[in-house]
Amino acid sequence: MKDSLYPSFSDRRLYLWLLTFLFGMATGQPGLMGQRTCGSMDYLEDQLKSYPHMRRAMHDIDLDVGRKAMSVSGEIVIPVVVHVVYHTATQNISEAQILSQIRVLNQDFRRQNPDRFNTPRDWQSVAADSRISFALAKVDPNGNPTSGITRTYTPKSTFYAQDNGVKYRVKGGVDAWNTEHYLNIWVCSLGSGVLGYAQFPGGGADETDGVVISYRHFGTTGTVSAPFDGGRTATHEVGHWLNLRHIWGDGDCDADDHVADTPPTDRPHHGCLTYAEACGGPAMVQNFMDYTDDACMNLFTQGQSSRMRALFAPGGYRRSILESPALEESAPVPTPPMVYLAPPGTPEVLTVADRYARLRWNPVSGVDKYHVRLRPAGSGRWLERAFERPYVNPSQLSSCTDYELQVASIKGRDTSEYTRPMIFSTSGCSTTPAVLVSNTHRKPTGLEALPQSGGQVLLQWTSLPNASEYKVQFKRVGRREVITKYVSSPEVTLGGLTTGSGYLFRVRAHYPDRPGPYSDVEEFTYGTMASVSYRSAAPSRLRTRFFPDPGILWVRLPIEEDQTATIRLYELDGRTLIQDFGSREATVNESLRFEPDFLTPGRYLLEVEDPDGFKYREEVNLGL
Repeated sequence: MKDSLYPSFSDRRLYLWLLTFLFGMATGQPGLMGQRTCGSMDYLEDQLKSYPHMRRAMHDIDLDVGRKAMSVSGEIVIPVVVHVVYHTATQNISEAQILSQIRVLNQDFRRQNPDRFNTPRDWQSVAADSRISFALAKVDPNGNPTSGITRTYTPKSTFYAQDNGVKYRVKGGVDAWNTEHYLNIWVCSLGSGVLGYAQFPGGGADETDGVVISYRHFGTTGTVSAPFDGGRTATHEVGHWLNLRHIWGDGDCDADDHVADTPPTDRPHHGCLTYAEACGGPAMVQNFMDYTDDACMNLFTQGQSSRMRALFAPGGYRRSILESPALEESAPVPTPPMVYLAPPGTPEVLTVADRYARLRWNPVSGVDKYHVRLRPAGSGRWLERAFERPYVNPSQLSSCTDYELQVASIKGRDTSEYTRPMIFSTSGCSTTPAVLVSNTHRKPTGLEALPQSGGQVLLQWTSLPNASEYKVQFKRVGRREVITKYVSSPEVTLGGLTTGSGYLFRVRAHYPDRPGPYSDVEEFTYGTMASVSYRSAAPSRLRTRFFPDPGILWVRLPIEEDQTATIRLYELDGRTLIQDFGSREATVNESLRFEPDFLTPGRYLLEVEDPDGFKYREEVNLGL
């Protein structure tokens, strides 16, 4: 077991977790081959970046868990409000579906689940009734009677964990009820293949505390989709909300979920397993905090029960839940002021050179100043300063370096969430790499696509020494669905292609100790024998029209359905970033506004990046 309670996730992202989360299908469906995809750990990493104090707070919560758990007696009843946020009638799930989920939560946490008898003999002695149950609230924050269910129409077809939009009215979602007195559960259409995600106790924004579940995986009836149709997605995510980690500790055999009676495990388990071995012994694949199918989960352990119950001890992080009047028939629930302080829009680059840059963001009305933090991308230390003006001109930068910038709004003592990281690169790179890539852990090169008959293509790349397997990511241009394959040799055959359609793919090698970097994203058009290249020889998919005054580019993007996309403009060298338009809910037809004081006529590269990290680039002519 590891001594360090909270390792740096950015330093050691485990590929077995990434295989199911980062590149699941962005349609609200589970990832490859119906695998469970939980977004809580990625969400936690984002919060730890935005709220540095949270790491220490989580550490403090974990101190002396056993003693704290012993100080809490009797059954704990948690008031629940379910926020149904829907774009279509199908997403507006029924009350019966909601009640089926509350029933499953109560059965699972009280070990009254009908499938508890499937717990293997090895684990029966540690299986636990946590004495935690759940009930829909009877009183809303204003003291009015409620069913414990809210319903809100949204113009957004899909929400994403990255921006937490479902939790904010101003972002198309619905604001939380007092998170000190309710467990808020948002049910909506989730993108990026995520079934659900939760906020761990320990900090972050109070107004985002709660659980988000896909409407396709909430409850046991109605819109649910197998194999996650047994309500166990909510059981899993509420477990995170109650401070439980994945049983493999999101690491290898030396990682730790901070629970003594769950055996060491080095990976998630998928499908419906009855037995698996890991780290020299049997794995607890039936635990609710693994990734197995709903039908094959059936227990929490005594250690997990203690960890959850410790939150409700005197001074515990969720102690206020026990003091909530939300389950009383007619008592007002105290509502603290929850003023939403908006962060600035994604910063944009006005000018960048080898040693300095000019960056700006849209001002936020009513704020006092802005908190800006800057660091070389991926490094640990931020350079932080506050400015009253909505721009910054950092100097004395290092040439040929990627930098990461974030901005937050400040009003009085309140600070907003930070913007999503904006990456810009200084110029001054030599044409000859200063550091050669190691002979190991290299990114694959020599990618080729050889069209075959019958709607198939053979993808090949250069073999890398010491690689144990290769991970291939493949998708159609403009679509959300990503296909992931693992192969032992440097080639794979894929089918179901459409003549004349463009496709993207990339490859990474997995080594015995860790995965290597991804290759460049390559593109081909099926039905042609044109060579594959990063900027394809396929027919142009962009149609543009530039209006120099007031500096607006109308562009038809290479997407076939509305989706979240990040749009950037580069010089033709592909490295010099001219302007980052940030992440937006992109439509096929977009109008992009430029900074009129620095844009000059000429040819540029317009880049469109989808939530799965696939990038499409094409030349555009910004002429007068």
